[in-house]
Amino acid sequence: MGDPSGWWLSGAAPRDYEVELQPSERHGGRMLLLRSRRSPAREFGTVTQTFEATPYKDKRVRFAGVLRTEQVSEWAGLWMRVDGHAQGEILALDNMRGRSPSGTTDWTRYEIVLDVGPKAKLVALGVLLEGEGAVYADELTIEEVSLDVPTTNRTTRLMNPAPRNLDFAED
Repeated sequence: MGDPSGWWLSGAAPRDYEVELQPSERHGGRMLLLRSRRSPAREFGTVTQTFEATPYKDKRVRFAGVLRTEQVSEWAGLWMRVDGHAQGEILALDNMRGRSPSGTTDWTRYEIVLDVGPKAKLVALGVLLEGEGAVYADELTIEEVSLDVPTTNRTTRLMNPAPRNLDFAED
């Protein structure tokens, strides 16, 4: 089957994965299935889309959906990235690593919240699977949220405002 309209299969090893639309288990529409097609599956595969950041500039945005996993050997999740104008310029990123489902899980809601700043050019988002297994995604939404909603931005969490603990004396 071809990629769903507006989406494409990508990632570090897209040939190790396949995407399919299936009738939704939760409502009358359709849901997305991303699964590994080889064992062992290398790297990761993702179903992706990108769009202009202009409607979301200077706003805090939530990308959310419900996921169900089957025998995921590594991890699965939603992801979202805000890109600037320069090649490779990542302004904000969250791929749910560290809070992602693995193994077999029931339908669970997940969300990513990022700021789309004034320098943003593109927003990229998708559903990701690393390793073997399958992830089902349904009820995907993107919406503006208030600044009271905390971001899940990994680039902020990974970055210190200044160098610190260079001597490893801090616990």
